Amino acid sequence: MRTVFQGKQVTVTVKTTGRDLTTQEIVAGFQLATGNFEALFVENEPGEKVDVNPAPCKTEESEIAWIEKGDWVDVEVSCPFCGHNGKTGTRWGNSFCKCSECGEKLFNKFATDKPGEKNSYGCVYVANEPMVFKGQIESDLDLFGV
Repeated sequence: MRTVFQGKQVTVTVKTTGRDLTTQEIVAGFQLATGNFEALFVENEPGEKVDVNPAPCKTEESEIAWIEKGDWVDVEVSCPFCGHNGKTGTRWGNSFCKCSECGEKLFNKFATDKPGEKNSYGCVYVANEPMVFKGQIESDLDLFGV
């Protein structure tokens, strides 16, 4: 028997000869592929009442959600070039975004102290200063003769 568990970044292949996989082996393969090591099966105590329809879990408003690199996130823009204030989007992990009015590149800073946490405006990044690339300062100083 051959079973494949595919996560986002890891693929696990389990091959047995002449027998089926046990539940414990299936759970272990799933956990290894997904990176989720919480118990999937819980043994109930004899006579324990089991709630078939549990209430949905409540999460805090400021709880940080998992963001994959490349996921689309919101950016709060305060452009120092044209004065535009608003919201735009970029991919998670990008170091800059562009102002939707003038097109200038603006540096993405985390909106709060914790990376991935949204601010009161619902944005993960704040872009309110020009993007400065490596070597750009030296070339600007040479340009102006300083």
